[in-house]
Amino acid sequence: MRAGDTGNALKGFQDLETQNPHVSSLAYLVAMAAMRSGNTGLAEVQAARSIRNGEKVSDAITLHALIEAQKGGDPKARKFGDPLLRSELLLRQAMLADVANPLPMIELSAILRRQRKNAEAIGILRAARSRVQPVDLLPFIDAIIGLATLQDSPDWDLPEISDPGKDLGSAISAACISMRKGRFREAEKILTNIRNQTTPALFRYLMNGRAIRTYSREPELREFFRQH
Repeated sequence: MRAGDTGNALKGFQDLETQNPHVSSLAYLVAMAAMRSGNTGLAEVQAARSIRNGEKVSDAITLHALIEAQKGGDPKARKFGDPLLRSELLLRQAMLADVANPLPMIELSAILRRQRKNAEAIGILRAARSRVQPVDLLPFIDAIIGLATLQDSPDWDLPEISDPGKDLGSAISAACISMRKGRFREAEKILTNIRNQTTPALFRYLMNGRAIRTYSREPELREFFRQH
């Protein structure tokens, strides 16, 4: 589904749901794949089923709201009342269903901006921002996978540093390799770049990882751990 092959993604999720009817959240995944493949009817049915099952309720209501918003922009869709208003009400309901979920807030802000309610939209986005965790970010997950992979490698089998500026995963892996090889000045430069390009919360998560924090007493690296 992430690669854009929504048709095969939908079939795959439907097969999984058929074979494993008691596994949680499959109805929601079918609904999401159906919406992305353009089958809004199936998406609505599966989203409603997810809500009835008490699974990913806030996300399922949000998905339903997005379907309503799509109807508002489709001249061929049958409309009863104002789809955009119905979408807004559903998103507010999704927010109440899980006050820790930033997704409905982000989507609601988009609708508010379409209505030129920019001040309220900004307030909603600030509320969503406080609910987003670094672990939700794909770059963070990739970075942790890289560090975990290095932990299984003995010092003599560590790879050479290729391109620490490529992405977050490459950068933090390069810093870890430099530390393990005793090249702490090199690690300092890489960590400085990472700190300048990430949020404080994300950088704090990375510094607290076991593979990195082991070197917190090194003089060249102490500054990166002072607030951690």
